[in-house]
Amino acid sequence: MSQKPTAFLQHHDETGTDMNVSSRLLNRLTAAAVVTALTSLAGVLISVLVWDPAEEHAPLIGRQAPGFSLDRIGGPGNVTTARFAGHPMIINFWASWCDVCRSEFVLLDGALERHREKGLVVLGVLAHDVKERGYDFLRQTGVDWLNGVDVDAKTTMAYGVRGLPQTVFVAPDGHVSAVHFGELDDTALERYIEEMAGTGE
Repeated sequence: MSQKPTAFLQHHDETGTDMNVSSRLLNRLTAAAVVTALTSLAGVLISVLVWDPAEEHAPLIGRQAPGFSLDRIGGPGNVTTARFAGHPMIINFWASWCDVCRSEFVLLDGALERHREKGLVVLGVLAHDVKERGYDFLRQTGVDWLNGVDVDAKTTMAYGVRGLPQTVFVAPDGHVSAVHFGELDDTALERYIEEMAGTGE
């Protein structure tokens, strides 16, 4: 029985060894890629699970607040931001069908009473709703700050409203100091007001 040349056997062994090394290397790279992908996916899932819209950074923060002039609800004339230039201002986006907005109005009303002497202004913007329903809502809540209706949704879009309620805090120099997504509580509200006054000095 003939034997294969030694050179052929050595070449065959080396080729087989190279293939084994390449195979192991490929397996390791594949495993590493899988681990990396799973880690990235886990990070995404965790970020979704712990995401708090109230703490999300808003593009408007640090920029000049968009001006607006809206048809006033429950009175003549318009509600304009220009009228209150130089004042710390809270702009609250709400709707009559928003149950959370009703309880938030109580907080805003209390804050306005506490800080009115410091020049605080609260402006309401009725969004994704009709003026008549907004008027009934305001009569029920009894608030006395100015509210306008955003008929064409331009103001709502300019402020990047993603859901209701949404509250924007504007410093006396006109820049947005904070944006709160969702319902406010007293602690957060007072913190935003203090920060707004401080950044506007």
